[in-house]
Amino acid sequence: MADPKIDVDRTSTKPPASGPVATHIADGDRLRVLDHVEGGIAVVQGDGFLYANEPLLRMLGYATLEAFTAHKVSVIAGAPSYDAWLEVHAGEPRTESWRRADGSVARVDVSLRPMNVGDVQVRVVLVRDASAAWRAQAQLQQTERLAAVGTLAAGVAHQLNNPLAYVIANINYLAEEIPTFLE
Repeated sequence: MADPKIDVDRTSTKPPASGPVATHIADGDRLRVLDHVEGGIAVVQGDGFLYANEPLLRMLGYATLEAFTAHKVSVIAGAPSYDAWLEVHAGEPRTESWRRADGSVARVDVSLRPMNVGDVQVRVVLVRDASAAWRAQAQLQQTERLAAVGTLAAGVAHQLNNPLAYVIANINYLAEEIPTFLE
C-alpha cells in the first residue's frame, strides 16, 4: 500500500484557520514530512513540548510523542528554568546535555528559532546528536594527554641519563687507571 500523498503548501503565509496551536501543530500529514529529516525537530511553547519528530524521539529514546511531551523542556534540557534555557540560546547554537527516556545523557547541538503561529509565538528547536563527535573529541584529548605524559617521561629519562652516563664513564676510567696508579 502506497503512502498517501502529502499536500504541503510552502507558499502560504496565512496562520491556521482555527483551533489552538497545539491541535494545529499535532495535525497529521503536514508534519509527517519532518519525520524524514536527519536531525530532531521540536516545537515548544512555554516550558512544554508541542511536537517532536520521529528522529528526535528515537535520539532520546521515547516510544511515543505523548511520553515525550509529558516532560518539561527545562527538565529534558537540564536547565534551571525555561527562561534560563531561552536566555542561553540568544542567537547562537550550542551543545547541551539532554536527558534521555532511560535517564542517561545525550550530547546534542541545539539551535532555537522563534516562529509565530497566528498570534501565538512558539519556538522551533533543531537538535543534532553530538554524542559521537563528543566521544571522539574526548578520546582525542585523552590521546593527547597520554602523548604529553610520554614526552615528559622521555625528557625526564634523558635528563637522568646524561649525568648517569658521565658518572659511568668516570667509573670506567677510574677502573682502568687505578691499577696503573697503584703500581
